[in-house]
Amino acid sequence: MKNEEIKSIIAVAIKSLAELAERLEERGLKVDAVSGNVATSTIFENLDSDKWLTTSEAAAFLAISPKCLLKECSNGKLRYYKFGRRNRFLESDLKKLLKSQPRGVTYGN
Repeated sequence: MKNEEIKSIIAVAIKSLAELAERLEERGLKVDAVSGNVATSTIFENLDSDKWLTTSEAAAFLAISPKCLLKECSNGKLRYYKFGRRNRFLESDLKKLLKSQPRGVTYGN
């Protein structure tokens, strides 16, 4: 292929991508020009509001060891999600776990 042919193919591809981006924006979606990823925050707003944590991050959040965290999972006390072979935890689930086990006496109520 000659340089001129390659340039014309690239020009057609860029034009097609620009048209696709316009169509997506009409539907409320935005395309990242660098990566080409489609931002779907308008569709999945509730998924972006919570943070996903790895096993070590979740253990650090709860101030326990990763081994203890996995034991809590196998005992059914903590919800987790599998992504392939990896476990992921929602920060909101960890906060619920902490708040569900209050200790001590509250006065004045």
